[in-house]
Amino acid sequence: MNGADDQTDAGLDQLIHVAPIGVVIVTADLTILAANVHAIELTHCNQGDSFASLVHRDDKDKLGNLLEDPALTSELRLDLEAGSKTVEIRSAIAESGDRHAIFLVDISERVALGRQLQSSRLPSRKLLYQLNVAATTMSGYAELIDLMLDEEPIVSGERLNVIRRYHREVRDNLDTMLRLLKIEREGGRRPDSPAIPIRRKQVVVVDDEPAIAEFISELMKGMKFRVVTFTDAAEALSFLSAESDGVDLVITDHVPDGPGDLDFTRSVLALPAAFPVVICSELEGEFVDAPRAYVCHKPIDITELSRIVADLIPE
Repeated sequence: MNGADDQTDAGLDQLIHVAPIGVVIVTADLTILAANVHAIELTHCNQGDSFASLVHRDDKDKLGNLLEDPALTSELRLDLEAGSKTVEIRSAIAESGDRHAIFLVDISERVALGRQLQSSRLPSRKLLYQLNVAATTMSGYAELIDLMLDEEPIVSGERLNVIRRYHREVRDNLDTMLRLLKIEREGGRRPDSPAIPIRRKQVVVVDDEPAIAEFISELMKGMKFRVVTFTDAAEALSFLSAESDGVDLVITDHVPDGPGDLDFTRSVLALPAAFPVVICSELEGEFVDAPRAYVCHKPIDITELSRIVADLIPE
């Protein structure tokens, strides 16, 4: 019986170490008993460390709730020596009840991109300035009208013409404010943005993580490009091979040693096509000799990515 248990434990250990996500085994008091390579790379934890010490102080209650209810999945912030990370976490209780398996997925890039994209959607400074000018002007003319009516409730002649002129200014500035707000609400052309071209250029986004692909796609749509998104490399390569004439730029994720990433990137660069390829990667030397390759360093900064794209496909 002990031999069967040992085989089961060995099989479990092997499964933990080959899992594509971080796995940490802890005791009831959250002392780390074991961690696979992904968890060690993410947290730099060691056997005997307290897992609770890695969690941001504001999220410790959340960690306790997750351990009590294995059905929960939540986001936790980790405070690490290398900096803060955001992970998606869930747990499983061992049959003995004295151990927990904690599963970690690094979503720091997804969270950072989401925040950057949300920030980029805030009203531009120029828009706020124009709204303020229109509101101030309108308020000034409204006060003048009130003063003139208080002095003479019944007006005619030149005074009436002046009031009518002031009223037109109020109405024009109100129309300007409504127009600016409508443009912003509909996500259309801002006063400080170029007009949307008749033939919008097409950007293809390839990332195996759906959330990242969606964020980058939203960013490109905000720049007025047509966007085609893929999370499957084979499908993306098939599309690019067949539709290369209609593609203006490709944005793809590249993880060092990621399964198939390098082969996909090289295959795209080897296509007989003219479109540039923006590679979001921690590496640069890997693609230095590729004439159509441009590297956007990870973690992705949407300001840098937007600048690279704007330089490569100027409208």
